Amino acid sequence: MTRTCYTMNNTFPGFGYEVGELSAFLITLDIFIISLKNQDIIRHQPPDPFAFRDWLAHHNIRDVSDHASPAILRFYADTPPGSPPFKE
Repeated sequence: MTRTCYTMNNTFPGFGYEVGELSAFLITLDIFIISLKNQDIIRHQPPDPFAFRDWLAHHNIRDVSDHASPAILRFYADTPPGSPPFKE
């Protein structure tokens, strides 16, 4: 499988935010929970989670996955998009 490199771009295909708007993220399975600098929380499920994680890492977006408890990961994975605390 060939992976496309998006690391040099400030945007990622299919993701509606620029890298400068992002503060931190955590991953649960293939769902990314992302904290924005404006304090909103969003969820994103990219078609290629590995490329998306590489893009975040390249731009030094903090990965806080190791600091999240299993209960927090389950909460964010099970909460429907658009429901609090997620921004639509």
